[in-house]
Amino acid sequence: MQDGSRFDAAGRQALIGGHPIIGEAKPGFILEEFGAGRLTCMDDFLSTVQSCRQLMTQGEVATALAGLRAGLRFGQPEPFEYDLAGQLLGEIGAVVPAPAAFPTYRVGLVADHTTTTLANAIRCALLMEGLLPVVYEAPFGAVFQEILDRHSGLYREPRDAVLMAFHHRMIEYPEQPLGGAVPAEELAARVVGRWAEAWAALQQNLGCQVWQHTLVPSGLAGLGAVEQSLPAAPDQFIGRINQLSRERAPAFVHWVDTASLAQQVGFRNWHDPRMYYYGKFGFNPQYVRDYINVFLGAFRAATGRNRKVLITDLDNTLWGGVVGDAGLEEIKLGPGTPEGEAHEAFCRYLKSLKERGVMLAVCSKNDAATAREVFERHPHMPLRLADFSAFCCNWSDKAGNVLQMAKELNIGHTHLAFVDDNPAECELIRRELPEVAVVALPEDPADFVAAIDEAHLFDAAHVSSEDLLRAQSYRAREQAEDVKRSAGSLEAYLADLRMVGKFFRASAADVPRLAQMELKTNQFNVTTRRYNADQIRAFLQDDHMAVFACTLADRFANHGLVSTLIARRAGQDLVLDSWLMSCRVFSRTLEQFMMNALIEFAQKNGITRIVGDYLPTSKNAVVQDLFSSLGFQPLGPKASGRWVRNIRDDPPLPTSVRNDAT
Repeated sequence: MQDGSRFDAAGRQALIGGHPIIGEAKPGFILEEFGAGRLTCMDDFLSTVQSCRQLMTQGEVATALAGLRAGLRFGQPEPFEYDLAGQLLGEIGAVVPAPAAFPTYRVGLVADHTTTTLANAIRCALLMEGLLPVVYEAPFGAVFQEILDRHSGLYREPRDAVLMAFHHRMIEYPEQPLGGAVPAEELAARVVGRWAEAWAALQQNLGCQVWQHTLVPSGLAGLGAVEQSLPAAPDQFIGRINQLSRERAPAFVHWVDTASLAQQVGFRNWHDPRMYYYGKFGFNPQYVRDYINVFLGAFRAATGRNRKVLITDLDNTLWGGVVGDAGLEEIKLGPGTPEGEAHEAFCRYLKSLKERGVMLAVCSKNDAATAREVFERHPHMPLRLADFSAFCCNWSDKAGNVLQMAKELNIGHTHLAFVDDNPAECELIRRELPEVAVVALPEDPADFVAAIDEAHLFDAAHVSSEDLLRAQSYRAREQAEDVKRSAGSLEAYLADLRMVGKFFRASAADVPRLAQMELKTNQFNVTTRRYNADQIRAFLQDDHMAVFACTLADRFANHGLVSTLIARRAGQDLVLDSWLMSCRVFSRTLEQFMMNALIEFAQKNGITRIVGDYLPTSKNAVVQDLFSSLGFQPLGPKASGRWVRNIRDDPPLPTSVRNDAT
């Protein structure tokens, strides 16, 4: 669950706070408008919806959306209340333009079952991400008619995404568990083939992302355990469809894992036969909040909004007790007590997140030396100091410490998650740093893992080797900063890093990482054009395109693939279409190293000019002077953002990065 939010619209600033303590029902929030002078206290979510509806009728749309967003993020709405909120959002999205603080996000929804609850859940989820949702619901059961007919309502306006949802009851099953006229494998391939036809049509006609629910098994086992060995048994067959669809889906298809969610809550709970037979509902609305969390995890992963850093407290979080009072031997960690075992399991869970690419950081009111001793000496502490990209122990306020860590890691607040057992500290972060996700841990440490896992803050579309190196890379950057502080000059500091780079033509094996960078990189990004994996693969096959990648290592760490450059041949010009670089390696003269290599490539291929575009955004000001620093000249008025460098026998640009000749 996420934290509070602050927004600024029409000269008003709303500060919204709440108490989203996972596992406890603490409804209500405070909406305080400075400037308008309104202070509204809402006792329950139903009052929130009613108040926001009134604000909407008065024309205060941004305030209504902010209040409704706060209620969804902080409160504990009942299942039917999500429908009420979704209905209100549907009315707002249908009649008013989006306020500046809430950009419009258009979703097409096609399903073979009733979509009312699903559409309202999606509306609520997107508002929680700060978007005004506009959801088109295709006619009941008309999935393929809508998708394959270019004149259907689905194609009447652009879509940012289309969600496809199927129910297991509508799937064509093999005739019998032990065989049948059509083998189970062939029939599964037919189902996935039809989906693939729909994916291709959506990409051709809309060019948008496609989201799809994984198919939820029935949970029935007529023959017991033996059914697991029968490919044509219903749930084995559904499992094979899910496997085939993941294997064959193109990069623009993203999965909302409803199958795993249903397994967690219980298939018989998820599937309510009465809800299906009487209303054709795809799942029991009782689990709508669980669905929203899973949907948001998939949405964030697909759009690069997932959290990258988990910032954790120490006392009564990673271990039971206060180490400064109890001492190393008396804290509860490891076997011997149920509480100690639960804390150790939580530490192992965080370790597993780190090993899959999530960066860990510590923010604790503690004596640093005493706290470090737990990681260095306690026999049952699975985490080590090297597992943390930042380690902050002092007696200052935690909001200031988190702010400083974000600055040092060069990571935006929207990519941070804060975990603490103290409700007051969680409230402070929500109010002072509203874009940081906050998980207030429950009282029982046995529930810690579920509190974080069920929030789906760290869901990823895929995990690259660079993700696995990220924590090491940030830790190395901290060590490099120590070197910088002790160095006599910038040149001495860069030389002491002993950097080695490799600039090369990318291959198919590099595509997942390149696509990931295209999606997520905002600061060192000269054009902010976004290319997905399928488009990059097409560039690799195009004789007029050149896709380059660059890796970097220094004496502290191998940072992996940290930069990509996509160029297009136009006569004797090489036009730089996209150039990205990870924030982990800013200001290390890697850009000069890459430009030297690019000039060498140009000379070998008869290119006389390199042309680059700088398209300014709210986040890429760091590269506004990039081309001028690399010897480019404005091509036409400087405001046009186009730059050119003639290929001559100029000496190479100075760089501290040595070329990897291997």
